[in-house]
Amino acid sequence: MHFYSGSGGQKMSFVMRPGSNPSDLQLLFTGQDSLKVDLWGNLKVYYNGQYYILPQAVAYQVGTGNSIIPVNWAATYSLVSGGGVVKFNFSTYNPALPLVFQVGALPSTAPPNTENLCWSTYLGGTNGDQVNASAIDAAGNFFVTGYSLSDFYTIPNNPGTAFINCGQVIILAFFDPNYHLQWLTYYGASGTDQQANAVVTRGSGANERVYIAGYTTGANLYPKVEAGAYNLQTVSTGYYRRAILAKFDLQGNILWGTYFGNGESEIRGIDVDGTGRLHIVGQHNAVNVPLYPLAGATNLAFTGLTDLLVARFNTSDNINWSSVYGAGYGYSIRCTSDGGFIVSGRQGAGIPMPDQGGGAYHVGNAGGGDCTLLKFNSSAWFTHATFYGGNHDWDFPAMNSLALTPSGGVYLVGNTYSTSGFPLVGAPGTVDGLNTGKDGFIAYFTPALHLEWSTYVNATLDAVATDANGNVFVSGTTLYNEAATLPLMNAPGYYNQGGLEGSHDGVLLGFHGNHQQFYGSYFGGPEGSYPDEVTTMKWRNNRLYFGGFTTKQQDVTSFFPLYNPGLPAYFDGTYQYVPGQLGLNQNYQDAFVSVICIGSGVGIDEVDDAHPNQFTIGPDEGGQRALFGLPDGHYAVALFDATGRIVATEAVTSTSGHARMDARTAASGLYLVRVTSGEYLGTARFINAQ
Repeated sequence: MHFYSGSGGQKMSFVMRPGSNPSDLQLLFTGQDSLKVDLWGNLKVYYNGQYYILPQAVAYQVGTGNSIIPVNWAATYSLVSGGGVVKFNFSTYNPALPLVFQVGALPSTAPPNTENLCWSTYLGGTNGDQVNASAIDAAGNFFVTGYSLSDFYTIPNNPGTAFINCGQVIILAFFDPNYHLQWLTYYGASGTDQQANAVVTRGSGANERVYIAGYTTGANLYPKVEAGAYNLQTVSTGYYRRAILAKFDLQGNILWGTYFGNGESEIRGIDVDGTGRLHIVGQHNAVNVPLYPLAGATNLAFTGLTDLLVARFNTSDNINWSSVYGAGYGYSIRCTSDGGFIVSGRQGAGIPMPDQGGGAYHVGNAGGGDCTLLKFNSSAWFTHATFYGGNHDWDFPAMNSLALTPSGGVYLVGNTYSTSGFPLVGAPGTVDGLNTGKDGFIAYFTPALHLEWSTYVNATLDAVATDANGNVFVSGTTLYNEAATLPLMNAPGYYNQGGLEGSHDGVLLGFHGNHQQFYGSYFGGPEGSYPDEVTTMKWRNNRLYFGGFTTKQQDVTSFFPLYNPGLPAYFDGTYQYVPGQLGLNQNYQDAFVSVICIGSGVGIDEVDDAHPNQFTIGPDEGGQRALFGLPDGHYAVALFDATGRIVATEAVTSTSGHARMDARTAASGLYLVRVTSGEYLGTARFINAQ
């Protein structure tokens, strides 16, 4: 029996040598109240009103070279009457090979390339989980939000205030700059459908706050009233979406939670301006829409349909102003450096169309369901609006559709069914001018809102992010009919997957400030019922953070680009498989979060058969490290930390097969040493303990 523990929980493997009899394997449990096997084949150990799950065992055999040989049956549990004894059911196998029953983590196959990832992990449990949005604060803390259908025992149980009112809950997770999961908390009401669409931070240190926004179909949101803030705790009963807002401190404690208006509604985007005022965008119907006129701002009347709704709060989180903007839907909002803000949406008709002039892009509704780009000044006065789309009724922004450049330029990304009449502008820049049915699009507007560049992209787009140099990154998922035409492009220091791992992988693309593409890669593995999708992206300190969701069928050991940098980083490498009815996988979707450390020496080669090491590492006097086995000569040595960042470089000389390397300045942790001398000589690991 092999018993071990990791971030995915405890795991056990029972290894039967050739010639042994699997029927002799028995497990004896003591101290429990009862044992049961549930409908999914899990063994439930009940004790003191709770239960612990041992997932159904996976059976496989081991061939030459430790290769995994699957069998076509599962090692199901069987209770033996008269005590706490459990046996395993089994079927035919090759008795000349070892047979393994594994409970928990499943055997992994040799992964394709994961170079240039400095962290990538599943974030989920035994049912559907999804990351929708993310935020990074000035300290490099990373926050993700979305929803989970998993039993909370199967995903991280960390400090923070957890409110669990139903099967599907809103999740908010906080990772520090070392990728350590500080906490994961739950929020929501007893609705069958609820999720957070957006997250943003405000302030720093002890005063830092984390805001999430989205919707719930429940009428009993966990109540949290904050003095001086907007507050609505009671709404009408019935099944419909209700917009919600919540605020947490850095310990995961909720400080404020409220519905936003009593009617069919949803908040999709949030941001905070330079003075700390929260801004939101979404939509609302005519039932008790929260309109708050403000002198000097634009204040419009409700159309009687579902209207795009924008609101601004004061620093105490009370509404300062809110207004509707014609029949339509709001998607994203970004505050500008001058106190104004930009909004993306999708409109039908009835919206005013001010034109700020000066060459700003300004057109009417072309296809009946175009995207819209709206601009407001610091007084919340509506200064500019334009439709953006083609001949089809379905042009719409992405989930996270807006990003601003350091100079104030605006990137808008989304998706379109328009095959003609779409505003494509390609001088300068990389442009794809062909849409065969449905494509993503990228558009860049100058600070004066002049349309400078726009293109189709052979993918469905979900998110956009910009870096300090004006580069732009977009993400999403491949299209079934156009996956082979995704514009792939290797870039040094970036993750490059190569070919498709499934028929519907995630997508990562990068463009320089001149709109020329420099990067393009798939991101994913063999998928199940749903695609692999990168739904959110952020950039900070030469790191590209992103997240989304992935799916698997019963082949849960198939490749997904995971990378564990070592403690203190959170890492869960197990896609937790729970068989459902009729043999289907109950866990149809896991969330994931990943980071590429751009241009910082990530992706160094590991030891493998193609690159055998020519040296080993051992301790040396005075806390230094010795390199043994190198031929006599001079060598270049690079020291990498667990995230793949270069922390030191050094020239060493080997004499009589021994060289000395100075690693005394390295902090405690896992390190990798790469040695070259005009050619690659290998990479080895060591742990530095201060």
